[in-house]
Amino acid sequence: MTTGYREGSCSGPSTADGPCFARVSGPLLTGGSFTFHQAAGRTRYFRLYAENAAHQLTGSAILTITT
Repeated sequence: MTTGYREGSCSGPSTADGPCFARVSGPLLTGGSFTFHQAAGRTRYFRLYAENAAHQLTGSAILTITT
């Protein structure tokens, strides 16, 4: 059972199986949205992780966000 969600950031190109590092400090994400600031002309690779009661993470596909 999913207990919450965590964001992850990737430094490499956006691939379905590429590395993406979860931010495990701080509270779990709640609600239906997540907001962050990014400078113009930057690319960020983002993955959302579902976390269960045993703190196991399952990641989404990597999303490429370009501003």
